[in-house]
Amino acid sequence: MKNRLNMLPILGVLALALAVGLLASCGGSNNSVSDNVLGANEEDGFTLVADPAEIIIDTTDPAAMVDPGSGLVFVEIGLTANALDEVEVPQANLEVVFATDSGTVLSDGNPVLTDAEGNAMDTLTVFEDAPAQVEVTASDGTRIESILLDVTLILPNRPPVADAGADVSGECGSAEGTPVTLDGSGSTDPDSTEGTNDDIVTFEWFEYFGAPEQVSLGEGMMLDVSLLLGTHVITLQVTDSEGETATDEVTVEIVDTTPPTLSFVLDPDLLWPPNHTLHEVYADVQASDTCGDVTIALVSVTSSQPDNGLGDGDTVDDIQGVDAGTADFWFMLRAERQGPYPVEHPDMYPGRTYSVVYSAMDGSGNMAEAGGIVRVPHDMGHDE
Repeated sequence: MKNRLNMLPILGVLALALAVGLLASCGGSNNSVSDNVLGANEEDGFTLVADPAEIIIDTTDPAAMVDPGSGLVFVEIGLTANALDEVEVPQANLEVVFATDSGTVLSDGNPVLTDAEGNAMDTLTVFEDAPAQVEVTASDGTRIESILLDVTLILPNRPPVADAGADVSGECGSAEGTPVTLDGSGSTDPDSTEGTNDDIVTFEWFEYFGAPEQVSLGEGMMLDVSLLLGTHVITLQVTDSEGETATDEVTVEIVDTTPPTLSFVLDPDLLWPPNHTLHEVYADVQASDTCGDVTIALVSVTSSQPDNGLGDGDTVDDIQGVDAGTADFWFMLRAERQGPYPVEHPDMYPGRTYSVVYSAMDGSGNMAEAGGIVRVPHDMGHDE
């Protein structure tokens, strides 16, 4: 159950009285503002009292009175106006009219006669949709009294509504985690001050919410977190001032769409002399990825000339030790090229080029390839 004042805290009962006295002896008038007491006002022998002096409407009370037409809870307040003459003698059979700016009075605007003690009584009915203060007035035709009655409305607690924000997707920024801001500012609570969510006292963020491996990410309406590559289902749980909770989920997907970087150097990258000797070649491969480890593989080693071409010494298996598809960084290449010597037509015999290709793949399947060459020139004077 929650107590909520419709306006400012109760300051006591504020009473404003305006008494209009017609002085028969001189035909003049006297206007004054009376002093206020709790639920009562008195001036020139005319008093207005409310009982009780404060209006409390408890909508959580099972015994509360409910209007069958509107379904609104209401309370009834007794009103008493007391009239005395100049020498404080009760004035009987004096007509008093009651009025209110909210709710209803039983007399419905009709005059109520004072009894032998000078009392006129009425009943004020106030509904739960009343303003924070209700003004009641009574008049005997020459004198007017008014009182302000504070209204306290007691409502049942209403649970909050969690809003973890829209699903988001972001590019991976680091293998250690990508910064993400979780935003629960859309969460609401109907018992909050208008335009705020101030009845929500905690914002808690979890991953794997409700599971044995549940992880608390932190607290706050806005929370900065670091998330690893992958899909994260994050739960926001909000709690209001009465302990009521609500949850909402947001999916944050950290993706990697950027291929790795890849480069390599071949040693040696020139074979000379072309004496048909096999040389061991080493590939110094460097690869990296923003979001994690990479897998390096030798894709291919090919020659620009046939394995046993014209004028190359009648040898075969010029490329040996290649294990394509693996992290193979050592292989054998033959120092051999095609063409007659001395050079008769150098453009016809440009020398041999061995082409080497490596690949690097990250954990998300992004791939990069890089190529390099090892040359066997036709001759050092025509280095192609």
